[in-house]
Amino acid sequence: RMQLGRRFPVAMVMVDVDGLKIINDQKGHEAGDNLLRQTVDLLHHACRADDVVARLGGDEFAILLAPADEYAAEQVVERIRSLQNLYNIRQPELSLSLSCGWAVAENPNEIDTLFNRSDRMMYLEKRRKKP
Repeated sequence: RMQLGRRFPVAMVMVDVDGLKIINDQKGHEAGDNLLRQTVDLLHHACRADDVVARLGGDEFAILLAPADEYAAEQVVERIRSLQNLYNIRQPELSLSLSCGWAVAENPNEIDTLFNRSDRMMYLEKRRKKP
């Protein structure tokens, strides 16, 4: 449907909750579920009303921004990081770490690769964080 639309450019932001399995294992699934709910709330606050936030499963989320260029995607990620920092100041006992990556489709021909490109960027950030 996006390929037929006229709302370009389109951006996708991929978000991964870092260390969710460890939190579930060490603090229990209730703590992990709470962290996921906090993540959803944070992502909605970082986005515009028309943006689509979706949980893909497990610890991964996708945000569809339309229309949105590279600058708009970067601004959403900056707001996510800012809200994450604020959350961690307020909730130090259950800290939140998110890895984000984004990509932009300038035209309908690039829609097919949008998910894979944004996912690849998110995993690059995730790898950079590992010690």
